[in-house]
Amino acid sequence: DFTSNLGYVWHRAWRGRAALGIRQLRDENWQFYPWVNAPPGRPQRMSAFFVLATDSPETALAHVLRFTNGDRFRALDGYKTLSTHWHLAYTVQAMANGFEWMPPFKPVLKAMGVDASMIMDFHGDGHPNDLTDLRLDELHAYFGALRAQSDADFLLIPAEEANVHLGGHWALVFPKPVYWFMNRPQNGAFVSPHPKYGTVYSVADAKEMFEVVRREGGYMYQTHPRTKGSTGFPDRILATDHFRDASYLGAGWKAMPADLSSPRLGDRAFDLLDELSNQGLRKRLLGEVDVFQFDHTHELYAHMNVNYVKLDRLPSFERWGDVLAPLAKGEFFTTTGEVLLPDVTLASSSATEIVARARVLWTFPLRFAEVVWGDGQNTHREIIELADT
Repeated sequence: DFTSNLGYVWHRAWRGRAALGIRQLRDENWQFYPWVNAPPGRPQRMSAFFVLATDSPETALAHVLRFTNGDRFRALDGYKTLSTHWHLAYTVQAMANGFEWMPPFKPVLKAMGVDASMIMDFHGDGHPNDLTDLRLDELHAYFGALRAQSDADFLLIPAEEANVHLGGHWALVFPKPVYWFMNRPQNGAFVSPHPKYGTVYSVADAKEMFEVVRREGGYMYQTHPRTKGSTGFPDRILATDHFRDASYLGAGWKAMPADLSSPRLGDRAFDLLDELSNQGLRKRLLGEVDVFQFDHTHELYAHMNVNYVKLDRLPSFERWGDVLAPLAKGEFFTTTGEVLLPDVTLASSSATEIVARARVLWTFPLRFAEVVWGDGQNTHREIIELADT
């Protein structure tokens, strides 16, 4: 949840032995979760790469940065990068500082090669549960502030982690401005006209929430499935109309918890996807970040992921829905930045065989490639060792 750079990198040397590491500050005022660990009784692999150099430290560091593309998501022809799930409390700050005030997160994301970000204001900020014009005024300011900070090379997309009616924590994004209440005001109606904002929805239950999404062409996905506020979800809503609909894209992927006994990142979400696929549910995983406010002093790239969406150009703010359309079709791949998959094809070679082809770009040596499929009951894996890359 936090990207604060605590600065606890240490090193020492004594009698020919050198030691270095990172320690986490113990602070009784924080809640700690074992997001980075290995389960009890399983091996904890804390792998590291070392680059040895006879030149200056600056030269060695420059060489190391090549492995992370300079802490930047590199540009890829035919793709634009999209990050999702940011709780930046931007609208409240913009209302206080003016829409032309540049938020501290913007230059950081642009420098990291992020083309578009789906942010989710009103999560501990603002008044998301308000049932008066206060909520509508904040939504209106949300759209205006994001428009002001979007440009030809950077797009901010308004979304919300609504967390009402449908079960667990979930994200909602529309392809255009939509004004809605998360409940029904007293004596209110599901749909009502507003003199300033036009059509306003007041949703009282899951059926009405789903109806708004259908009417306005919105999309949903389960944030951090099976953990935190989504513990038990989406498992408990698999039979619902809203989850089975194509507008419910799937779930968020994040390498959390980081299981240091596993060679993979994000097993929690991968296992969910395998189970959903075996049930015949065509869902996808979207890379999500889910952190709060940050600036240039924070450590962000090392823990972040991004979605490379098939787009020839970045649309204007008025057409942010153009980014959502290929996302809904699955025309994207998710990465932490060091491994890119610009071309992947699955083609039938016979009635019983599928051929998988991929063009892969990477920096760090690869461990393995994996093709995963199901037969409706079990999940199968074909692993290709790549330790000699």
